[in-house]
Amino acid sequence: MGLHNTLSLLSSRVMASKTRGEMTLINQGFTLIEILIVIVIISIVSGIAALTISRNQQKQYEYLANSLSHLITLAEEEAMLRPATLGLAFTPENFQFFEYQDKVTENKTHWQVQTDKLYGLHSFSPNIKLTIKVQNKIVPLDGQPHIIISESGDIVPFTIGIGKEDQPPSYQVTGFADGNVISGVFHEK
Repeated sequence: MGLHNTLSLLSSRVMASKTRGEMTLINQGFTLIEILIVIVIISIVSGIAALTISRNQQKQYEYLANSLSHLITLAEEEAMLRPATLGLAFTPENFQFFEYQDKVTENKTHWQVQTDKLYGLHSFSPNIKLTIKVQNKIVPLDGQPHIIISESGDIVPFTIGIGKEDQPPSYQVTGFADGNVISGVFHEK
C-alpha cells in the first residue's frame, strides 16, 4: 500500500470517528504490555549506566594508585641521582613534590615546591578520598611533605588508601623503608 493510500485511509477513519462525536484517532492509549516493555527497557538502560559509572570510579582509583606508585619510584631515583631529599605532600584534591634545601632565604621554608611537569602539582577528582598513614599514624592532608625520600633512595614507610568517602579504601599504595613501593587492591589486615 502506498503512502497516499495509507494517508487516505487514515483520513477517512479520523473523519468517521469525528462524525460519531469522538475526538480520538483509531486507538488512543497504550496497552499494558507496551507500558511493561518500556519499563523493562528503561530499567536495563539505567542498570547499564549505573554499572558503567561504578566501574569508571574504580578505574579512577586504580589509575591514581598506579600513578602515585610510579611517580614515587621515579622520585626515589631522582633523589639518588641529584642527590637531594624529596618530600611528597597531599591536599584533599591534589599532591605535589618538594625538595629540601639546607639554606633558607628570606620568607621561604626549607621545603621548596617542585614546579616541573613530572613532580609539580597533580590534581585528582574531588570524589576521591585519600587516607595517608606515615609510620602507622594518620597524617593530615595539609599540603606539607609527610612522605620523605632520602638521597640514598630510602623512604619513610607509608600507606595511602584510595577510595570513596565513608567507605574502606578500594586501592592502596604502600612504601617500605627500603624504597620498595607497590600499589594494588586494598586488603583489610
